[in-house]
Amino acid sequence: MTHNGQRCYLRGCLNEIYDSFYRRIQIGEPEEAGVNLIFERNDPYNRVVFMSNRYPFLIGMRGVAGAGLNFVVKVPQEILNKPGEKERIKATVQEYKLASKQFTIIPL
Repeated sequence: MTHNGQRCYLRGCLNEIYDSFYRRIQIGEPEEAGVNLIFERNDPYNRVVFMSNRYPFLIGMRGVAGAGLNFVVKVPQEILNKPGEKERIKATVQEYKLASKQFTIIPL
């Protein structure tokens, strides 16, 4: 079976490798990653300081400054608790995702 960078194929690939029986690994939108929006009080440009679990962002009129998340990989905690499993999952996603896409792995 071949895989490409589309989310449905990436999810299928991860589930085949790491959770073939239950198939619980999901690919989600970044706003599902526990994101908080913080507005600066005296900012004349109404920019938003965007805080996620890993990266701070500054959102201005032209978009996000810095590296933003394009998707999150949601993995059951019992899989993440296995030694080295998070690194293996990260390597698998890096292999199949598009080069310009940023992601993080969060517990399901």
